[in-house]
Amino acid sequence: MPIPTLEEIKTHRGDLARIRPGQRQLHWAQLKVYGALLCRRDSLPQVRLRLVYYDIARDHEPPLDEVWQREDLEAFLTNSSINKAGELLAGSKLPVFDEYDNVDFKKQLQKSTAYKS
Repeated sequence: MPIPTLEEIKTHRGDLARIRPGQRQLHWAQLKVYGALLCRRDSLPQVRLRLVYYDIARDHEPPLDEVWQREDLEAFLTNSSINKAGELLAGSKLPVFDEYDNVDFKKQLQKSTAYKS
């Protein structure tokens, strides 16, 4: 059975080398999250992730392929979620509530002095 392929297409213009490494990492991270979700939804053991940089000026699209196992994508998703949640909470100006039951969040948010829009 062939390995399913999930494509993420990014448009750019000019030399592909101009796309910074940080941007490329972000693009791959986005595709890995989508891959993890696809594996979950369709109970896939693995998926081919294809990142395509489409050069709109030259009508050229060199694909970059990687095959990922479901377990590895799940681990990536879990680690990314935990790390991102920690970053958001560390820099958050939103109030943290001890009790979530019967809390009118909007009302509490409006009363909070910690929240600044």
